[in-house]
Amino acid sequence: MVDLYEQAVNGEFKNEIINPYNATVVRSIVGKGQSCGITYFSLGSYENEILLGAVLHMSFDRNSSAPNKVILREKTQKSWSTISSDEGYHGEGLVVFDVKDYVGPNSKGLAIKISENQIPKDSYLLMYSIIADSLQIDEKRLKRSVFSSDAGCHKFDMMVDFEKIGWDSWIISPRRFNGYRCGGECEFPVREESQPTNHATIQSVLREMSNKNDIPAPCCTPSKLLPLTMLFYDSDDNVVLKPYDDMIVVECGCQ
Repeated sequence: MVDLYEQAVNGEFKNEIINPYNATVVRSIVGKGQSCGITYFSLGSYENEILLGAVLHMSFDRNSSAPNKVILREKTQKSWSTISSDEGYHGEGLVVFDVKDYVGPNSKGLAIKISENQIPKDSYLLMYSIIADSLQIDEKRLKRSVFSSDAGCHKFDMMVDFEKIGWDSWIISPRRFNGYRCGGECEFPVREESQPTNHATIQSVLREMSNKNDIPAPCCTPSKLLPLTMLFYDSDDNVVLKPYDDMIVVECGCQ
């Protein structure tokens, strides 16, 4: 998952091998409890997301044989379904199955059952999804963004350190980032490079023509923001790779 995070922030996340579903959100859900050959996966919640793929990975010791089939069911269901070996991929000590058809937007969990003498060394479920109506991630644009003039409304550095605010226990990467902030005056006449809204322009004119105590100056606020891709633990201790909108200021303007 750390490799996926690094590929995402470096613009390599669209690679079909790295990210076969072109997802913007990836969850790694570790199987828990292997009582009687049953492994459980807590799916959590992916509200406002569209599920693109769900892939089950199980690894076994080289000395033990991989299973010919797995039996699975959604947590709230009573009946079990069987996936035979010809529907999955078998590598050296590794078995991979596509289980998207067995999880849905309202799924609470997934149970996998194999024979007791074929308990996997480890197992995890990769969930690929995309945020509905999400913006395209383009963090490299930060390197190309142009700072506004030092006069008036412009962008300042604002370093965010997750350790200092007590979030380092659940955020894996990044450990810190520059979110930037907007500052400066939007005094009359509002400069064109401050990208004022029409309302801000009118407000500045009225403020200049009247008692300035009656009408405040327009505010310098973010006019364009980018998402930040984050790798973190969710409430079920699953590792999630997900972009969060409006985390990094790209441009400032008077509004």
